[in-house]
Amino acid sequence: VTNILKNDESTDEISLQFGNRIAIARIGQKTFYQNTQKNNELWIYDEADGKSRALLSDPIKELISDGSRLYYRNLADGYIYTVNLDGSGKNKLTETPGTCLTLYNGRIYFSTASGISSINTDGSDEQIYIAIDMQSDDMSYFSGMGLELYRYMIKFSPEGMLHFSAGAGKGIYYIENFGDQTGLELVYSDEAYTFEITENSIYFDLKTYDEKKNASIKLYELDRESRLFAPLEGF
Repeated sequence: VTNILKNDESTDEISLQFGNRIAIARIGQKTFYQNTQKNNELWIYDEADGKSRALLSDPIKELISDGSRLYYRNLADGYIYTVNLDGSGKNKLTETPGTCLTLYNGRIYFSTASGISSINTDGSDEQIYIAIDMQSDDMSYFSGMGLELYRYMIKFSPEGMLHFSAGAGKGIYYIENFGDQTGLELVYSDEAYTFEITENSIYFDLKTYDEKKNASIKLYELDRESRLFAPLEGF
């Protein structure tokens, strides 16, 4: 592990970070990242010379790559942009602000105020993947359970099913296609932020408290078939 950002300020207090991600993408020997000490600008760290430098002055949040270009959310306006690996060729992709970027089969999937949309990496064919309206009858089951379908992270399973976590809104969900219709299925109903999916399991982090109300973040494994979950020892 290489410490790219160095902070000379020291403190006796440690803030436990949960549901807080730094935008980062690694391609070969180069690491592209959100420099939180420089107004969230897009920076690059090159292992070849061991140096970091600014790549783009845009304040960024989410950052993903297909290996040839970078795609990011611009914190200044909320839209999704793309740029070459050398910082040239910046281009606005979407006509809708979006978060929770993920790549799948040549398309970028992202969360919007009204649901989840997708677009080709060249900026063409932007379309709604699923509309999510908590006031609709379709969402009454989830709202009745006190769940809010925020989108914190979007990922695809190995077989191509879109999953998302709802963060403080609670829950991990997947989208199921029924012909021309799509629907939501609840996998896990408690607070969930960062997660990974394999063929058989979903791994996610969960903040827990002991009897003295001391907080810790533990890694859990959820069996996709039974939907039973338990903490992993040693993490």
